[in-house]
Amino acid sequence: IRSMGTEEFLADFESKYGVHHPIFHSGSYSEAMSEAQRTFKFLLVYLHSAEHTNTPAFCNDIICDRDVVELLDELLVGWARDIRGPDAYQMSYSLRASTYPYVAVLGHIYGHIQFVAQIEGPTQKERFLSVSDIATCRKRHPEWDCQLARI
Repeated sequence: IRSMGTEEFLADFESKYGVHHPIFHSGSYSEAMSEAQRTFKFLLVYLHSAEHTNTPAFCNDIICDRDVVELLDELLVGWARDIRGPDAYQMSYSLRASTYPYVAVLGHIYGHIQFVAQIEGPTQKERFLSVSDIATCRKRHPEWDCQLARI
């Protein structure tokens, strides 16, 4: 299995699942986190494993779903990579991903990168949206808006 770069990952992803998906930042993880911080958004990290049996259903039914895409693009900066690439492999180690698909929502809060939510393995659209709690996250933690605005 060879390493997969950003452009190659996106081309492969779109050939299998179509072009309707969240906007995925083309830069490094650090650049994506900086963009999230600059735009006062959270960072969605999606670690993709083409070989995993749960990946096609997750991509077709969740990450490419029109409602999910609209919500994610509004509230988050997306960063997605195939775990065959060195940057995603390192990220999977750092985040302690144990199965795929793996999604984490991160925020730069109180000067530190913090987990907001994570989902590993098979899931349903409703669970993805409720567990991620993306739409209501700032309502539950209003101080995060203030901290994000100051950074």
